[in-house]
Amino acid sequence: MASSSRNKDLEEAYANLSLSTDDEDGIIIEDIPDVTANEGLDFYLVGCFVTNKKINFMAMQDTLSSIWRPVKVIMEETTQMNMFLFKFFHERDMQRVLEDGPWTFNQQVLLVKKFNADEQLKDIELLELYMWVRYTMSLLVSNLSSF
Repeated sequence: MASSSRNKDLEEAYANLSLSTDDEDGIIIEDIPDVTANEGLDFYLVGCFVTNKKINFMAMQDTLSSIWRPVKVIMEETTQMNMFLFKFFHERDMQRVLEDGPWTFNQQVLLVKKFNADEQLKDIELLELYMWVRYTMSLLVSNLSSF
């Protein structure tokens, strides 16, 4: 019931709103955080494919978007060969990409790491790939009494 009274309060508040020529100065809203200062650089990844072949950007973008399924991601090509910027709008999407890898496209490995605002793309070296390797070893047991 509390929500219905809240809805009625909102309806009344909206009904009493009006714009007139007296309001030329606009509305002053204070204490709004500056969200453009950082522009979400915390949610950038830089990635590079381990190949000398040119990557088809549009196909890669469609494939990785369907696999990663982020709320929203913007992928950008860079001037470096096969290096891309991935801008995520939610930290959990970026973390999932970092933690659930390694990722491949067209049988080429994608190396990714978090991109920091103080880095230059030309100076970034992607040299590490973390993965689990499962190795099964069979032991042959022979008759030890013959020794």
